[in-house]
Amino acid sequence: MLVLDADAEAIAAEAARTATASAWARVIREGDDLAMIDALRAVRANAQADDEWAVAVACSGCDRSIARAMTSVRADVAEAASEAYAACVKAAPLGVGFPSFGRAAAASFVVARTGSAAAPLTLRLRLGREDGLTRSVSGMVWHSSVALGRFLSRAETRAWTRAFAGRRCLEIGGGTSIAGMTFAAQCPDWDVTLTDVDAAAVANTAYNAKKQTQYLDAFARTAARVLDWDDDDEFHEEHANSFDVIIGADVVHEEHMAPGVVRALKRYLAPGGCALIVNPVPASRSGAQTFQNLLDEESWNVQRCLITSPIICVGMEEECEDVPLELYVIRDGDAAALPPLDVLK
Repeated sequence: MLVLDADAEAIAAEAARTATASAWARVIREGDDLAMIDALRAVRANAQADDEWAVAVACSGCDRSIARAMTSVRADVAEAASEAYAACVKAAPLGVGFPSFGRAAAASFVVARTGSAAAPLTLRLRLGREDGLTRSVSGMVWHSSVALGRFLSRAETRAWTRAFAGRRCLEIGGGTSIAGMTFAAQCPDWDVTLTDVDAAAVANTAYNAKKQTQYLDAFARTAARVLDWDDDDEFHEEHANSFDVIIGADVVHEEHMAPGVVRALKRYLAPGGCALIVNPVPASRSGAQTFQNLLDEESWNVQRCLITSPIICVGMEEECEDVPLELYVIRDGDAAALPPLDVLK
């Protein structure tokens, strides 16, 4: 797992939301009826716009004030309170019960720098709240995803993407979808579909995509979807062999995952398409050797390249030293040109 820098701006905004929710709570407890209704409507509107407001309402104790207002003898107050409460229940993300009784899980707000000198890019991310003491695999930031993102940001790689006519990209096993969101930001004329098997991770990715306000036009063509490689009939019916580029980072880290990744490539890669998969070398990841063996059994044109470039690996040297990464380039024949592998060295 890679530790990213904290997003100071987002952390400050979180504190400001909690302070505002505390002020709403006081008005709902002590204000006159009109002031109470205004505060309750503000709760509802903000929770509907951004689920972090539901978190602020829960953490500040405002949820208890709203619950009491739901029993008001004034019908309009009770109605406004019920609507505010329902909006927060619907919006509350994983790890935040409603009411929370002060037990909401803390969020992590971080920045991922995956750009290049020619195309700077900083993604501002919320790492999803989770129940329990440890993060799920899909909730962690893996250095393979940052490395793939930086490779995608290189001018040479962006030039390579322009050769594809269809311009549809699929990210598989995205987790935090750093690589997929990098592709979306750097290739704004592509349709990008970000996927993971974990519905909570997908919901958090959708939230993060909407928060990349500096790239709104690019992310307007981006969708987040649940995709289970082993149970994907509905998704396959809609998207069979239609993606010019498929990307994935650290998608094989257990033995049973290798066949699923190969299956996904067979089912979704368009004729003449290319897949870019960054994964730790077989000595460092269970299932990676099986993945290589399964690729060798297919008719694809497969190249592998060890990632050693200090530009790609800056900021994660210790992890890359302990867990070397390599890029798999998987092409449907020779129709797609090779991406610029020299930039990885």
